[in-house]
Order: sequence, then C-alpha cells, then structure tokens
Amino acid sequence: MGARGSKQIQKKFPQHITSEVKSSAAEAYAKIPKQDTLDDSIISSHNIIASATRNKSIEEDGKDPQLLNNLNEIGQVALPKVSIPFKQSDEMLEILKHRQTELKKNENVLQKNRVSVNQLKEMLEKRNSFPDEWTPEKLASQYNLDVPTIKILLKHINTFI
Repeated sequence: MGARGSKQIQKKFPQHITSEVKSSAAEAYAKIPKQDTLDDSIISSHNIIASATRNKSIEEDGKDPQLLNNLNEIGQVALPKVSIPFKQSDEMLEILKHRQTELKKNENVLQKNRVSVNQLKEMLEKRNSFPDEWTPEKLASQYNLDVPTIKILLKHINTFI
C-alpha cells in the first residue's frame, strides 16, 4: 500500500439527529401477552412458536416427518462384533504377572525409614497432642523409623495444630 492507502478518510455525520419514536418501551412491553396467559389459540393466531412450556403447536413444529421416514427406511444398523484373539503368550501378561508376584512378596516386608504422608501427619499430630507420651523412641518403634530421623522430622516439621 502506498501513501494513498494510509490517508485518513473524513466522514461527515449529521449534526442534528431527530428520532421519531411513536411509542415508549413501556407501552410496547405492555402490549406483549404474558407467558401465563398464552394458550394454543393465541399462539396459533399470532404465529408465536417459541415458549418456555410445551404445547401442541410446538410439538408439531418439532417433528420432522421426512427424517423419521428416512430413519425407518434405514432401520437399525447392525455392527459386526470384532473380537481380537487372546494370546496366552503375550509379553505384557508376563510383565503384569511378575509385578503381582513382586507386590505379594514385598507386601509383608516393612521398609525402614519409609512412611506415607498420612502416617507422617498422624505421627506429628500425636507428638503435638501428647509430647510426654509420644517420645521419639516410641514413635520410632511404632512407625518403623530411626530415632535420629524422627528427631529431625520433629525439629523441622510443624503441623500447626
């Protein structure tokens, strides 16, 4: 674009605008029939189709006979069942079986210095509630943690109870 494309165009608008409103908005609103007073005869005489409630004319308007005829011609669609044969020698099955056996083996083995978040929260709440009763040694024996680890946790973590 050259210099001509970037020039501003000045439009001249009329200075005095006169409006010729024949009725006010309140008068127009008063002429509209209320939703409660609408019945089928008023709707059919005024060609009003939209309504918050269902009536006969809305039901008739919503029907599509051509679509219903086409759907009846087509009928119900039958999809063939596609079955994938199950392989007993699948590698993924072996991996899953191996994982299950490992979980069963390690289920009864308690790991040292491992606690869940819920166990940690419970431990700290017990300590804050009853510090004389729940000593670091007692907590270490119950939660399978080392005493130095418990002392570090109690020193640096606060539950703000």
